[in-house]
Formats: sequence, C-alpha cells, structure tokens
Amino acid sequence: MSHGVRFFYGITKPTRHFQTFKKETRERGFIWRFIVLLAVSSIVWAVTAVLNVQFAGTLPEYSYLSEGNQTNVLLTEFITGGITGIIIPLIAIAVGAILYWPFFQEVGFKKLFVLHTYTYVVFLIAACLQLPFIAALHVPNDYSPFSLGVLADLITNQSFILSFLYSITIFLGWIWIVQFFALKNAAKRSNVYTVLSIVGLTLAALLVYAGFQAL
Repeated sequence: MSHGVRFFYGITKPTRHFQTFKKETRERGFIWRFIVLLAVSSIVWAVTAVLNVQFAGTLPEYSYLSEGNQTNVLLTEFITGGITGIIIPLIAIAVGAILYWPFFQEVGFKKLFVLHTYTYVVFLIAACLQLPFIAALHVPNDYSPFSLGVLADLITNQSFILSFLYSITIFLGWIWIVQFFALKNAAKRSNVYTVLSIVGLTLAALLVYAGFQAL
C-alpha cells in the first residue's frame, strides 16, 4: 500500500488526502515533487531578497549607490536568496521532523520529513502572498500583515514579543490543521495528545526563534 504525495491536494483537503498516510505505507511521487518544491522555494526567496533591499530598506546604503552598483547588489541578493531558498527548507523540514520524532516515534523520521514538506508548501504560499506588501508597505518579509504582530505593534516595541507574535499567522493555523489530520492517521494517538503536541512544539520553536531574533 502506498500514499500518493500531492502537496496542494494535501493542504486543501487534508481529511481525504491523509487517509492513506499511515506508518506502514510508502510515499509515492515524493522525490520529484520535492525537487520542484526546492526550485520554487529558491525563486521565492530570491525575489523576496531583492524586494527587501529595493523597497524595505534592509540595506540602508543601497539608495546611495550608483545605478550600476545597485544592479550588482540586487543580483547578489537574488543569487544569495536563491541559494538560501534551497538550504533553509532542507534544514527546516529536517529539524521539524527531528523535533516531532520523540513525540511520534511510531510514525518514523521519513514520514515526519514528508509531512513537514507539506507544511513548507503552506509557508511558501504565505511568502508569495506577502510579496506585494513588501513593495506597498515598505516592510521586510518578517513583518507579516497576516499575523498577530500587526496588532502587537500598536501597543509594544519589545523585539522579542513582536518577533514571536509576527510568527503567529493565519497560515500557522492552516499548518496545524494539515499536521493534525496527517498525524491522526499515521500515529493513531488521541486527538488531545496530537493537538497539544503539535501546538506545543510549534510555539516552543517559535519562542526560541524569537529569542534569537531579539538578540
């Protein structure tokens, strides 16, 4: 028995798609889809890096450069962003699988890796939707208009709190739903255990990330 990997079907209809996502099934069609995902990720990160410099002012000295030097800076950012867009998902997906493994050992690392690939697709959708806001609002991609950070920004300037709340987006809820239905079928744990594990692990990871951001 096998589970046919279909990223968009999985994140839009998780209740149906993950019915075959069980610990004894093997993943069909994962490798080539994962390669395509990395290619798309590379492009999205590259474009984001360029927009961050051009509109959000992540490099303050950029506007004072000559036109030729500006082009070189943008090209460098595009290439660097493209490389980052390949490395980051590899690390993020692997780390996510490692974090979940102690709590869902029966699922196995490989299947947890596949699951976090689905969640990275949601992240990429969020990143794409945010691109127009970088140009329109002149804020870097870390400041998501779809997050709780928008409200928090009105009442506090604490970098740790803002970094954490800007990570709490509507897309995070989408990711939790996908993960829940996948693990519900693969792990056969109680719904309460699955929900608490998913939410707790995610929030703990975001708190650590916010701590590093605030340094």
